[in-house]
Amino acid sequence: MKIFTADFAGSDLSPICFRINKRTLSFGFHNHTFWEFMFVERGSVLNTFDNHSKPLKKNELCILSPSTAHSVTNSSENEQYLLFNFEVKQEFVYQVCKTLGIEDPYFVLPSSYSQFTLDGSEISSCIQSLNLFQSLDSDSKKESLLRIIITKFIMLAIQRKDLPPQTQNHIVAKMLSELKNTENFHLSINELCEKVGYSHEYVTRLFKQEKLSPPNKIFLSNKLSYACNLFAHSQLSINEVASLCGIYSLSYFNKTFKALYGISPAVYKKQHETNKPNF
Repeated sequence: MKIFTADFAGSDLSPICFRINKRTLSFGFHNHTFWEFMFVERGSVLNTFDNHSKPLKKNELCILSPSTAHSVTNSSENEQYLLFNFEVKQEFVYQVCKTLGIEDPYFVLPSSYSQFTLDGSEISSCIQSLNLFQSLDSDSKKESLLRIIITKFIMLAIQRKDLPPQTQNHIVAKMLSELKNTENFHLSINELCEKVGYSHEYVTRLFKQEKLSPPNKIFLSNKLSYACNLFAHSQLSINEVASLCGIYSLSYFNKTFKALYGISPAVYKKQHETNKPNF
């Protein structure tokens, strides 16, 4: 049953259709021209694709690429669940990936289907944003928040991208781990590469071989994702958040945050201050 629908997909500037489903779910085999993101907050559902079925359980996110035929049903007749479904235009996904330095989404997103479990902080951030969405009082605010949610989902998929099995480059794996470590955010990308023991130029070449975004782009996106969490879970000022993220120019922080999320840090902070949900 659809208990809430927000359809912003009618214009080029509105990339997302968002639905919440619970209780009874039955979508027969179908495909579509958009990317589909599905997140389960409670219970589980069953996704069937490529002639096999896979449960999507609590705190799991799945991503289906355009043209992937699939069906979605209840895992069991009496099980209660809460499913958030996002239908995202291809143009928006390309826009986000390009901002992150990725020319083709298929370098980092699935050719058909991928699924992974969110960790504690990711779950908290996701659920808070989804609850906040339902409390907002205007379509423009809701659309801005949906853009941020989907951008975060894409970033999570990028961070979880497996290295090609034929290489398993340990330098790239080590560097990806260091790029996510908030204790490194005060370093420049050159200093971080030196910490790992290699030059920025060499690490960039390795990332290119693995079809990953340049390390400086990944480093920046990780910092901005951390900024979102700080805005949502603290009373820190914009200057303080930018500093904790290792970005010491406020104008640069504002510019890059808006370029990635489509909304300024001030607006994002204000929304979370005035519309924080009760848990």
